[in-house]
Amino acid sequence: MAQIATEGFIAVEVRGPEHHHLPILEAFLHHRVGPGLSQNSFALTEHAITAAWSVRPNILEPLTFSQFHDLVAHFHYADLVRQALDVDADFDRIGELVSTISRALLLDNRLRGTNRTH
Repeated sequence: MAQIATEGFIAVEVRGPEHHHLPILEAFLHHRVGPGLSQNSFALTEHAITAAWSVRPNILEPLTFSQFHDLVAHFHYADLVRQALDVDADFDRIGELVSTISRALLLDNRLRGTNRTH
């Protein structure tokens, strides 16, 4: 999407799964985000997902990178973008997002319940 600024309005591209678009837009409005911060928040989110794949919990080791990315994006994308905005998309704080991803996956009953050995 082209980024256009006119009379106090700005258009920004929203990425991620469609069901996360509204919460992401709300976060953008809350943080009064411009095009630079929006782009950087998406980039930080994507890099954090990549980094989290390399340290994913044992239970998720069988997943390919694409499967892991899709899983995290489906359930947590808006929360990660919001967290990226909270840290002003500071790439030096990527570890915080990686920790959030790992913690969220470990605590997700949907994942634990389907992979438990009884």
